[in-house]
Amino acid sequence: MLSAETIARSGRRLGHTVLVMPETGSTNDELRGRAEVGAPEGLVLVAETQTRGRGRLGRTWVSPAGKNLAMSVLLRPRLPAEHSFRLTLLAGVAVAETLAQGYGLEPRIKWPNDVLVRGRKLCGILAEMKTTGGALDYLVLGIGVNLNLRPEDLPEELRTIATSVAAELGRPVAREEFARNLLEAIEARYLSLEAGHWPEVLAAWHRWAAIQGQEVTVETGSGLIQGLVRGVDEDGALRVVDRRTQAECRILAGDVQYVRAAKPSL
Repeated sequence: MLSAETIARSGRRLGHTVLVMPETGSTNDELRGRAEVGAPEGLVLVAETQTRGRGRLGRTWVSPAGKNLAMSVLLRPRLPAEHSFRLTLLAGVAVAETLAQGYGLEPRIKWPNDVLVRGRKLCGILAEMKTTGGALDYLVLGIGVNLNLRPEDLPEELRTIATSVAAELGRPVAREEFARNLLEAIEARYLSLEAGHWPEVLAAWHRWAAIQGQEVTVETGSGLIQGLVRGVDEDGALRVVDRRTQAECRILAGDVQYVRAAKPSL
């Protein structure tokens, strides 16, 4: 069982209070309920298992009990709602930095909200928010990281597309330590964003994503786009030059597949 006391970070902006639940439907849903009744920024909720864990577009997140990290963080940023996507990108950077600096892995961010290692998904991020009059009331940042997942823990169809920190290292990892390291990385980038250093965060995202100049296909609500990526704009939209029309498309939502992939250049 995860220890709230071990994860908690006394006196810090994020993680000053940690709640650990043996089971919940969704850590995001649970934390959103607390946000609605005035829970403070920085509250963290972690669950050993989720019965309705989900990713983007309503997809199910498979995570056996006691293996991984299912964590949600409550943020109350002073940002307009149109900048909320910056927090998803920020979280991806923090996850990549934690994996690289603390565990020696070579992660890569896949727009908009996945972190991969060797082309296999290791982490998913889901940000959900409430707004009033164009401003953010709060944002719940949900992060699911495969830590001690084994291939046999997954359905057959996912074994070639998912991985875990333990599978990459060949040894188990301490979940509380990883959670603390990740909270530290998120807080550092969050404070940087608040201080007006968003360009630095975005530059870090581009380094980890290694996406600029790559050829991708993107399944959007209006059809399939294939072309070269020019990067991500200030609000997190993917900029792709359509190979067919040569027009630049600004994509806010879609499923990306790399036609050619590359490691990040750091």
